[in-house]
Amino acid sequence: MADEQLYVGTDSADQAASRLFQQVVGDLSQAIEKGTNDAQVYYERGCSYYEGKKWDLTVADMDEAIRSKADFGEAYYVRADAKFRQSNHQGAIGDYDNAIGNGIDEARIYNNRGKAKQILEQYEAAVEDYSQSLNRDPEYAQAYTNRGETYYLMEDFASSIEDFRSLEKLGLQLDGETYAKMGKAYYATERYPQAGVYFGNATEQEISTKEVWELKGESELYSKNYDASIESFQNALQFDSRDPKLYLNRAFAYMYVGEYLLAMADLKKSVQFDAQNPIPHLNMAYINEEEENYRAAIENYSAVIELEPENHEALYGRGSNKFSQGEYESAAYDFGKALELAPDKGDYARSLGNAHYQREEYEEACAAWKKGADLGDRGSETSYGRFCGE
Repeated sequence: MADEQLYVGTDSADQAASRLFQQVVGDLSQAIEKGTNDAQVYYERGCSYYEGKKWDLTVADMDEAIRSKADFGEAYYVRADAKFRQSNHQGAIGDYDNAIGNGIDEARIYNNRGKAKQILEQYEAAVEDYSQSLNRDPEYAQAYTNRGETYYLMEDFASSIEDFRSLEKLGLQLDGETYAKMGKAYYATERYPQAGVYFGNATEQEISTKEVWELKGESELYSKNYDASIESFQNALQFDSRDPKLYLNRAFAYMYVGEYLLAMADLKKSVQFDAQNPIPHLNMAYINEEEENYRAAIENYSAVIELEPENHEALYGRGSNKFSQGEYESAAYDFGKALELAPDKGDYARSLGNAHYQREEYEEACAAWKKGADLGDRGSETSYGRFCGE
């Protein structure tokens, strides 16, 4: 169901195509050599060429058929399909137009014209053609697939999902590529549990690509299915063992299940393949804090700050770890800088006050706590009331 279904239009074309290719072409060629101008003869030979996947010869014979009979709708139809196969999509659209204008009115031709328009990124026109196809055959699965895919490209994810669900309602056995498309549509609308299910269906149908495994891993991660997420990222890494994002996301899953050693290994791998991303360093700091490795956490936060000097969260985190190590002057600097960058953070002001207080800088401590209290921080309010009462 993943590929467009092109169609050689009529019963006569099907009958011609069912004969032995060489015999048919030979017999028809003899008739043409005798000087016939019969459009039907060219048409039938062209259909035989089409079945033999000889697109250039198909087009040439349909040219002759149409030259002899300008309103030959079936010939336009076959020529359109052949041009599509040649990737002449604009030419195919013109011939589909002529075929429709000359009496061809069936679901397949609108589907095929829609597919050509979709490839040319004429999405709204493609949707209209797919809808015309479904008006003529409400159970035409390929039109639902193509329209759902086009809606996805238009970022109309709700309509995309509706079309893909229509395939299920028809009771069809969907293929892996269709399941993958459904997963992407659900993922795009942040409906991660459903996305994970459909990506899983895709992999069960032997759709095994980096993209599908990665999106399944992210869907499972957001759905808090951490073991499934880890397994999916592992499968994605088999396609690209140097992708820093895959290591980073798997590290998140390991962190959620408390596997800090494995998480740390993946974070280091992520840094190895993308030294400019601060996020792995930030998460290494969180792990080291959790395990009370404060000196290592300080180094991690410093790496973040080197990459992003105005990252106030890293400055605050480094200051907090320095404070725990009794490095109050340096901690006060980090808290102060963090507060400059995020002046609405009452907890930053409280921590700055605490650092000044430890250095016996009481006036500065009270000023910081006052700011924190004004920002609604209860800890600042308590400290100010206790040590700075007016």
